[in-house]
Amino acid sequence: TELLSQRAKVTEARSLDQYAADFVQFSADFSSDFKATEALFVDAETPIGFIKFLEQIAARSNLRLKIVPGTPKKVKGEAWPSMEFQLSFTGTYPEIFVFTEKLENAPFLLEIQNVTISRTKTRPLQGEVPKETVSFTLLLRVFTGPLKESIKAL
Repeated sequence: TELLSQRAKVTEARSLDQYAADFVQFSADFSSDFKATEALFVDAETPIGFIKFLEQIAARSNLRLKIVPGTPKKVKGEAWPSMEFQLSFTGTYPEIFVFTEKLENAPFLLEIQNVTISRTKTRPLQGEVPKETVSFTLLLRVFTGPLKESIKAL
């Protein structure tokens, strides 16, 4: 019986060793996928990369952008922590559609929560074709990586 007990322990150790080797191989095989998945999440502590992304697509869309970041938080029942950003800008309908299309194709995991559009009155300069401009406010929720203890306390 002692020999059978020792044999079972050796078999179990070999199985655990094989599981560990399989895990290491799996991790190596899919490391690029893991890195790509991690890149979907905004850095909650310093979301500079995400803010630069927003500024770049606003500039390419000929929009002046005002960004108001929220506080990172973990909502009970949600899979990941998140933070909100309020975006405000004024432009023409085509410029805003270009911006929102680029935002939809963002390399970040995000959700548009609220949109407010209102007309603005502008007077064209003499000889200029009138353009319909609108004020646009967008509330975005972006998902972040794990929150550090210092952020969780906020």
